[in-house]
Amino acid sequence: MNINSYKAFFTKEYLMGPNSLKLLHELITNAPDAIPGGYVLDLGCGTGVTSLFLAKETRAEKVFATDLWVDATSNWQRAQSWEQQHKLIPIHADAHTLPFANGFFQSIVSVDAYHYFGCEEGLFASKILPLLAPGGSILLAMPGIRDEAMQSAPLMQEWAGEEAALFHSPAWWVQHLTSEAEGIAIKAYESAHFQEVWEDWFATGHEYAMNDKAFIDRGLRDMLTFVMLEVRMSR
Repeated sequence: MNINSYKAFFTKEYLMGPNSLKLLHELITNAPDAIPGGYVLDLGCGTGVTSLFLAKETRAEKVFATDLWVDATSNWQRAQSWEQQHKLIPIHADAHTLPFANGFFQSIVSVDAYHYFGCEEGLFASKILPLLAPGGSILLAMPGIRDEAMQSAPLMQEWAGEEAALFHSPAWWVQHLTSEAEGIAIKAYESAHFQEVWEDWFATGHEYAMNDKAFIDRGLRDMLTFVMLEVRMSR
């Protein structure tokens, strides 16, 4: 997997935050057996570039590119332009009402999206985990904080407002998921490419990126991390 071959997608037309492709590449590099084939759910796929990466760089048979904020027609048009219409299936759906059968997926991936809905108590056990086939894997990457106390820091509150409540530490996420579900094993770590994925976002020149940069430069960098989770379901 040569991540640099995807540089054409490191732009404001495709990225919706810190470089999701590099975060996904890191997840897969650290868990190369997590996507052995079969059907893969890309939950919160945005403009579909992470789905493209999954389709081309893994053994996935089909990638269900699912998002709430980006409509399925736009992602279908991109799939066609990438000549991946045989592997990418765009879906417009909310995480609470995903239109899939239980046990349908061998793998579930979510990059820079899961924190928007996954903090909700009971959602993982009732809406996400049931979709995974026995022995399946879930790979998650989401912005977080190094320590729970940082959630209430004035700079964090100024930057994120009410959404500061969605940012948590790796330890919090492990406790949150394991408290809801039995028969899973979780590996948690912090991304080794924190600075790099943010710099790629800033380089797009997107107005939101410029706002983020101002806060990062004021000290937010010392509070934030990217939480990486590898969840394995028992057979």
